[in-house]
Amino acid sequence: MLGKKVLLVDDESSLRRTLGLSLLQLGYETEPCVSGVDALKKINLYTNNKIPIDYIVCDIKLPDINGMKLFRIIKHRHPEIPIVLITGYPEKYDSDEITDFKVDGYLEKPFSADELVNKFETFEKEHLYHKPAEVEAPVKVETQELTKDKSVSAYFLIKLDENVDIFDIYKKLYYMNNTLYCDITSGDYDLIMLIQADSMDICNELYKNEISKMEGIKEIEYLEVSQPILENNVTNVMLEVERILSEDDSKSLKQRNLKKYLTTYVLLQIEKEKLESIYPTLYLDENIVYCDYATGKYNLVLLMQGINFGEIEKVIEEKIINLDGVLKMKKFPIIPAYESNW
Repeated sequence: MLGKKVLLVDDESSLRRTLGLSLLQLGYETEPCVSGVDALKKINLYTNNKIPIDYIVCDIKLPDINGMKLFRIIKHRHPEIPIVLITGYPEKYDSDEITDFKVDGYLEKPFSADELVNKFETFEKEHLYHKPAEVEAPVKVETQELTKDKSVSAYFLIKLDENVDIFDIYKKLYYMNNTLYCDITSGDYDLIMLIQADSMDICNELYKNEISKMEGIKEIEYLEVSQPILENNVTNVMLEVERILSEDDSKSLKQRNLKKYLTTYVLLQIEKEKLESIYPTLYLDENIVYCDYATGKYNLVLLMQGINFGEIEKVIEEKIINLDGVLKMKKFPIIPAYESNW
């Protein structure tokens, strides 16, 4: 019979395989996870089936959620599980920061299975490990909470005629009753507009009878926003993360703020069968304010913010472009246009 169960969270397949086999020889059963979302799904699955997890080993650099943020999320619901953070980039993290973070354990790569087991045994000696008498099942949350509200939305990607007064059209669209956002952008589209209404029929009517007939508009790409159909476990994980992060200062960037941050729309065409993995990864990224699932030419509309465009570009290059299932990507930086400048 195997000993205690270890959740191993690292996107490096060779490490998961090698460390998993070594821990198995030492009497530990490992459950491999390739990402933060994958880890949270596994934790929910084990919790629902009342199977305890004894230790968690988590890389700081993950493809979706930062490992230190994942540490906070897990500890919020499961403070009894000791977590060892690992990293191959110790120069990027200040030792005082790790200490202040109050992590249970910390190891720099490369390390051996024996070193990791020594950490586990230290937890036992220091009574850091306390298995709960009964594992509490997570509260089920309705899927509709993932949407901004109960109304429906649609994006208009607008190209204007040459020599037209862009600010004149911008102001007309900006002050329409159903306009949520209207932004001047650089790139193939001159304006990107998001409207909200009580029904999609109203959005369609606005598109056909008002916006498309406005003088100076050359072309419109119409994208209806809908709720992505995801596995219940994935939806509940995302909602739980949102609730926890809303209590943290790191959540502050998840608010649209054109005066404080530089902002860019990113439009993606993706393979539909990969939505289950792509959508949570982007939805939970701290630089992505909105991640809307749409029907039309593009499947996902992202609103990204950063202190500078270099920060945004880094997320695009390191995370979005390399996601399995992303077929095409277009970027549209927002050009600020405040009323005070009109």
